[in-house]
Amino acid sequence: MKIYVTPDTVRREKFGSIIGTVSEVSPFPITQQGATKLIGNSTIAENLASKVRPVIEIHGKLQADSSTPSGYAWSSSQGPSLTVTSGTTVTVQVTIEEQTPITLVLPILRQLTGIY
Repeated sequence: MKIYVTPDTVRREKFGSIIGTVSEVSPFPITQQGATKLIGNSTIAENLASKVRPVIEIHGKLQADSSTPSGYAWSSSQGPSLTVTSGTTVTVQVTIEEQTPITLVLPILRQLTGIY
């Protein structure tokens, strides 16, 4: 699965997101205490737990690109001229499934026309 990681210090409209892949998904939701232990900050873990239910732990691997200032591959540009450091908060989008629009329309057309 693809992941797109956008540091909160970066405008996604201008620079895009860092590209990566999911390497591991926890089989069960994690607790707020587990999130605190993983993140290292109880305030952020509490904020996350209050906004998202269930909280699923996902590990990802970011795609390296030595030609960009950050050292990572970006989805729509060379990225900003800054480095992403440990502790930088980010927004992550995970692509669970990709489907072409026609595959959504065909079942409706078949039902309307009766052609299979």
